[in-house]
Amino acid sequence: MDLLIVGINHHTAPIALREKIAFTSSQLAHALTALKASAGLQELAILSTCNRTEIYAVHAHNQPETIIHWLADYHQLPADMLKDSIYTYWGHSSIKHIMRVAAGLDSMILGEPQILGQMKDCFSHAQDHQVMGAE
Repeated sequence: MDLLIVGINHHTAPIALREKIAFTSSQLAHALTALKASAGLQELAILSTCNRTEIYAVHAHNQPETIIHWLADYHQLPADMLKDSIYTYWGHSSIKHIMRVAAGLDSMILGEPQILGQMKDCFSHAQDHQVMGAE
């Protein structure tokens, strides 16, 4: 099992595409349970802000393409529309990426403090909807 991140952000996609991929707060609960069921993920969380949408997933055998296709389908977009803007991280690289994001080092405004709170909310929301454990 490994941690996989699939995302899109201000470095990789224009605002118009980021807006199409973003999840509203009312969509998030359904999206979490739908993705877990359709992709067979063990645990997951979705971070969706104005500058990024990232899916954090614990998986056993899934490839990122499963999540990318689900993301495109969920937002009723062709998967090809995302192919040049999506990034993925696995294992140690995913941990480094999460730390950079949480510290604001990957933000549009370097060091901005809001992202840490947004990440905490993202993981709390996943736990509240029982798609992520407490540890």
